[in-house]
Amino acid sequence: MAENFSFFDPVEVAPGVWDREYFAQQFTDYFRRLVTTGVMKGESGELKVSTEGNSMITTLSTGVAYVVGRSYENTSPLTHTHDTEVLGKNRIDRIVVRLDLRTESRFVKSFIKKGVASTNPVPPDLQRDQFIYEISLAQVKIIGGQTYINANDVIDERGKTDICPWAGSKILPNFDNATLEEHIHDYKEHIPYAVATGTGADYLLSIDGITSYYEGLAVSFKANVDNTDNAPRIRINNIAYGLIKKPNGQQPKKGSMKKDAVYTVRFNGTDFILQGEGGSGNLQPNQALKGYTFTNDDGEQVGTGDNNLVPANIKKGVSIFGIIGAFDAYEAVNISGIINSVSISYGQTVFDLTFGGFNFTPTSKDLFIVNLASLPTTDGNDLGGTFRRGYYNNMRGYKAAFSVISMSYGRFTARFELLNGLALTSQTIPTYWNQATIVRNLDI
Repeated sequence: MAENFSFFDPVEVAPGVWDREYFAQQFTDYFRRLVTTGVMKGESGELKVSTEGNSMITTLSTGVAYVVGRSYENTSPLTHTHDTEVLGKNRIDRIVVRLDLRTESRFVKSFIKKGVASTNPVPPDLQRDQFIYEISLAQVKIIGGQTYINANDVIDERGKTDICPWAGSKILPNFDNATLEEHIHDYKEHIPYAVATGTGADYLLSIDGITSYYEGLAVSFKANVDNTDNAPRIRINNIAYGLIKKPNGQQPKKGSMKKDAVYTVRFNGTDFILQGEGGSGNLQPNQALKGYTFTNDDGEQVGTGDNNLVPANIKKGVSIFGIIGAFDAYEAVNISGIINSVSISYGQTVFDLTFGGFNFTPTSKDLFIVNLASLPTTDGNDLGGTFRRGYYNNMRGYKAAFSVISMSYGRFTARFELLNGLALTSQTIPTYWNQATIVRNLDI
């Protein structure tokens, strides 16, 4: 086992003796590990072969190639003169870059590799063995009896796998031309951009490489005008018109697509669907807070607020979305009388009065007040005054308990119980004698 390293400047340790010496093969092995065989793309003229069409001369442009680790560079246009061919037969030559490792050669140069004349000519095979390795830059067709080469008879072979590939890296990923072009124009993975022309009803785009619409095709475009139609369309490279739709299947409303805004659409096989379109829904301006923006199926909207969201409808002292309530949680409802007259027997100590004529159902949180008319008692005095549920009446020195025993929509029944031996005389309580008030607790 040995450790190898390179490359360093030598130091002369004795006259004519240097401590660092390298062979050509060491350089070759170094580059072979880094660069694949082929023409260096983008370097000078890329070794392109051409002809002016008026002679038997082809011209090789400047460029660089690597052949099995050896380098080749043409620094100025180089001409090659092809032999003419007899009338009735044609020939195909090749312009090759040849690596020759034979001792008498040891070079990398360009040559004409002459083909065999035939009525049906084929290009000559490339030589690749332990001494010689060739790559073909171009085929050149020689027409029998003609003293010039047609420009379209020079067939470029650069970039063809195994014939003359583009040089690449053995470290980084490589792409041949076809694969690279396919990758660039893969508009499912890469989204091209264009500025639209046309009217607000139709957005027209020009994008390289699109010859038909296919599912998954995506494009981005800058709108040149607001859409002026409820059914905007898109047309790419004059292929066909396609409808623009939202993901929910609806079409953008007139004016919802804005001038200078950038939109991305993807073809689903039928229509172009807007991407990133989240503004769907049925929320309406009167359902959103006043002054706040939102989006729905009609595009961007501004809230107008609910007309009922006013101080008078909010409990006093409470703030809802910045609106301070002015509503008092209590409401007094006056009731003019009882529903039916009530007959009282002599000595009766308990009686019920039913009040009605209001349009709500009372609750246990409400305050009930009854103004009871004067009722004769067995001791020659009267019972009357203002009663509150749960309180005792102290008027005229008599006492009675007052409670509410039932509540339903539009009515309640009050019970009065006389205390301390007090009783009523025989009498009838008419409907118009008594009044009541319900103080409603609306904070429920």
